[in-house]
Amino acid sequence: MVKNMVQETNRITWLTLVRGIAELLVPVCPRAEFRAELHRGLVAGARRLQAQQKLASAPRLHYALADWPAYATQWFGESPDRQWILGAAAIGSAASLIGVMAYVLRRRARPTQATRD
Repeated sequence: MVKNMVQETNRITWLTLVRGIAELLVPVCPRAEFRAELHRGLVAGARRLQAQQKLASAPRLHYALADWPAYATQWFGESPDRQWILGAAAIGSAASLIGVMAYVLRRRARPTQATRD
């Protein structure tokens, strides 16, 4: 009996508090700029979430790298022409690297405008 009275008193107290808060809070209408910014933010967040989900479902790079030796052996072992492609690519990369190094060394060896004056 006493327990029921305490519960009823607590319920009435909570209802009074809720009614008081409801009277204090006035409904508001947000500005159009706020609504537009909120819309842009939500759309950007949704796009970001979709992109993250697509990335999560994409195959992982470390899986591809783990299979690289087998793939390379298969690709280069199929045809002797592919070995020529690999050799030509290596020579081209080396020539490019030598060219860049020569350019940098030549620029360093040239006197600057301040030292010529």
